[in-house]
Amino acid sequence: MIYGEFNENQLEKIDDPAIFELQRKIQVIENKEMSSKVPFLRSAKITVITKDGIFSSIIKNPKGGFDNPLSENELEQKFLNLVKLHVDNPSDFLRTLKSIENLNDLEEIGQFLRKAKF
Repeated sequence: MIYGEFNENQLEKIDDPAIFELQRKIQVIENKEMSSKVPFLRSAKITVITKDGIFSSIIKNPKGGFDNPLSENELEQKFLNLVKLHVDNPSDFLRTLKSIENLNDLEEIGQFLRKAKF
């Protein structure tokens, strides 16, 4: 809500006072009816109360679930965003992983992992 998306870059901003202010305003309340349908349906309802009114929305099939999977491109982008903090050449790493069946051994993958920063 503050930055428009959540990814690894927001982890660096975890101490932002705006995040603490927003956290104060958030409540998470279990909906027993929705919970009873897990794992077959993983829906969620969000209600936002503002000075202009109350707005609600139900998400029946969140993106990335078994019934609404990420596309190959979305999955690759998610992978690249997650590993770019740890691996110097994430695109090369992904390319190597995608061709794993053509590798004679795992040495190429090992080279990336040995240089990884955790």
